Amino acid sequence: MVGVDRTGDGMGDLRILIVSDDPLLRHMTCAWFERRAFHVAAAPDSTAAAACCERNGFDAVIVDFDMDDMQSYETVLFLRAQGRDRAIIALLTSVEERFSALICGATRALVKPVPLHQLEEEVRQACDHVRARYATAQSVG
Repeated sequence: MVGVDRTGDGMGDLRILIVSDDPLLRHMTCAWFERRAFHVAAAPDSTAAAACCERNGFDAVIVDFDMDDMQSYETVLFLRAQGRDRAIIALLTSVEERFSALICGATRALVKPVPLHQLEEEVRQACDHVRARYATAQSVG
């Protein structure tokens, strides 16, 4: 699962990347989304996340903000620099991190623990919002 694309055979609806240095969080989150027919990839750090994003287009990226060495901020900044047509969900350890996550470019910022069914709903809503905003920008420009 580490830095490896675990997408299925085309039967899912959204492509997501899960970025966390916590193997248990990566495993549980991947398993949840895979059971719901999402295409899932996982990365343990910002370097692996960047490599995954260069190879694949993701509708959403879930970033654990409890990673070492400020990697979460670097990851969000890198993803935003690639383009705005993807949802980025930040998983925070405290509400105080919310502002920083949003300033970096996160679409949504949630304080852990987040029940997986709620995380799934947040991902779907954020993707819908980003797609609608992107479609509007394309029709105007």
